[in-house]
Amino acid sequence: MMAALPLTTNDLDEAGAIYQAHLDAVSTALLQGDIKTCMAHFSLPLLVRTIEAETLFEEYGDLWQDTVTRSQGLQGHGVTDYIRVVKRARRLSYTLIEGWHETHVLRHAIMMQPRYMSRMVLRLEDGMWKVAEGEHELTNARFPLDKVAPKAGGFLDRWSAEIVDARIQNVSGEPIYRAYLNVLTEAQNAGDYDSWADLFSYPCQAHYTELDVVFEGPAQMRPFFDLTRASLAQPETHMLRHTGRAEFIAADRIVGYHETQIAQNGRVTLGPIRSRMMLTLNQGKWRCGSVTNSLLNHELPLTQDALSISDELPTMREIQERMKK
Repeated sequence: MMAALPLTTNDLDEAGAIYQAHLDAVSTALLQGDIKTCMAHFSLPLLVRTIEAETLFEEYGDLWQDTVTRSQGLQGHGVTDYIRVVKRARRLSYTLIEGWHETHVLRHAIMMQPRYMSRMVLRLEDGMWKVAEGEHELTNARFPLDKVAPKAGGFLDRWSAEIVDARIQNVSGEPIYRAYLNVLTEAQNAGDYDSWADLFSYPCQAHYTELDVVFEGPAQMRPFFDLTRASLAQPETHMLRHTGRAEFIAADRIVGYHETQIAQNGRVTLGPIRSRMMLTLNQGKWRCGSVTNSLLNHELPLTQDALSISDELPTMREIQERMKK
């Protein structure tokens, strides 16, 4: 964990110029259909919110197709000017800028749609400022956005409130995610159900390769905990978790990836099972509100004898689409 360096007046003044330069580059590329340039200005994983929904982009393929659709939508409606103007920006740290901007879509002098506000967080990666989070005053509930539906003031309450941004004090989400997994694993190895259940927020979404479940409270998750305990019943058997990538996707949210194994005397007896967890900071404690495991089982309860492990971990975008059906 590394504290953010103090910012000077020049740093703060520069934030608006950096934010506007990013807007201009992406706006021009969108209008010209230059999708490759657009992609270079986005970081993954990327959380995008509208008033009605949120989508987590984890793969450039999904983001590429959505960007193509947005670009073609602008061109198809004869848009000649796609103007986004920074209204306010601030440096959260040397590698993070938070800003708000207003969007104007015109065909010559004619406004094609009502103007609307957006908020984005830019992160400095490999010398380039990239979008790490976006919020837009739109009522669209589905992506891709070929035609937007603005609603001015849709995020007014949210943007007026003070946001405590954990990213200011933490360069990366990986140490937090690793620490969370360590505590979670210790509770499972020790058979401490109460401590384990307190590491989740409810309702909690659980996703598998082809199955989606919502646990309304801790009692509903007990069978899954008991399943892991049954896997640990033999002497010298332990659960192991290996942390992969973990990133902040919002002020108080982290998405992380890991693999889980059961090992007896150092020999793997089950796994690896690929997983993704989405953690939210709630009253000073990180809890998981969404977990995805690479298990092919089609129904609950899961049983030790019937566990079927997949090589594929569905993306949150794929899960979102199938849950809408």
